[in-house]
Amino acid sequence: MRVLVTGAAGLLGRAVVPLLRSMGHVTVTLDCDVRVRGEFDHRVNLIEPVDDSGRDQLGRAMRDIEAVVHLAGRKASVALQEKLAADLLLDNLAIDTNVFRAMRQFGVKRGVYASTVSVYSSAPNEEIARFMTRGFPEEWAEGRLPDDSVRYSATAKLCSERAIEAMNLQDGANISVV
Repeated sequence: MRVLVTGAAGLLGRAVVPLLRSMGHVTVTLDCDVRVRGEFDHRVNLIEPVDDSGRDQLGRAMRDIEAVVHLAGRKASVALQEKLAADLLLDNLAIDTNVFRAMRQFGVKRGVYASTVSVYSSAPNEEIARFMTRGFPEEWAEGRLPDDSVRYSATAKLCSERAIEAMNLQDGANISVV
C-alpha cells in the first residue's frame, strides 16, 4: 500500500516510517522542517493557507496514495502553552484542515490520525491505574474538556477528532484516531 506520512521527521514519524516500510508498504514522506537532515519526498508548510502552490505540493504528495498517517502538528511544552495559545490552536487547526481537505480532494479514505491523551481531562489516580492495564475508556472523553494546562493545543486535536468522525460518516472514510 502507498502511505503518505505527514510529520515524517518528528518523534513519531521517525519510528512509523521504518515500521511501515518493514511491513512492505511504500511510504511517501512529508515534513515542513527544513532543519531536519534526511531525505523526504515532500516539504510542505501545512500551517500556511493552501494557495495554488500549496495545493500543487499537496497534490504531488497525494498522488496514488491509498492511506495517510497524519502525525504532523505544532507542539510546545506545557510551560509554553499559554504563551503560544493562539498559535498552537490556530496552527494545529490549519494543519489538520489542510491535510483533511487534501485527503477528501484526492479521494483518500483510509488513514490514521495521531491525537493526544490531553484531549481528556485529568482522571483520578485509580482511573489512571485502570487505564494502564485495560486501556483508555472512551467515556472519559464525553462531556469533558482538556485541562487548562494544555487546553489550546488539546482543543485543536479534539476538534480534529470530530472532523474525522464527520468524514467517516459523510464520506464513508475509515480514519482511525490514536
